Amino acid sequence: MVHPIAQGDRGPAVEDVQKRLLTLGFDLGPTGVDGVFWGATLTAVRRFQADHSLDEDGVVGNETWAALVDATFRLGDRLLGARILAPMTCLPPCALARSARSPSGNISAMARNWQRQRSWWSAR
Repeated sequence: MVHPIAQGDRGPAVEDVQKRLLTLGFDLGPTGVDGVFWGATLTAVRRFQADHSLDEDGVVGNETWAALVDATFRLGDRLLGARILAPMTCLPPCALARSARSPSGNISAMARNWQRQRSWWSAR
């Protein structure tokens, strides 16, 4: 679940949204990517939402974030899981391995453990 990003918010998450909107050709006004969700950013978010048949509330929530990620995805992008994560919350693989309690910190071991827990690995 994405923490909603709305008018008045500031910081790296807003910059992420602004960069994606700019990549898609939306006008962010004279300040451009400044990390402040106000004015032109709000207008751009609402236009993006209208273009993608989303609620035009001006808030970047789950549906708007997913649509932004999908719209800005390019072949070769590495963070395929970013669609479901909030902006700026992606963990490096080593942190994922540690969080999965893999004794060796090995990504393959972590993946097998995850698959076993979901019965996808039982045949192997």
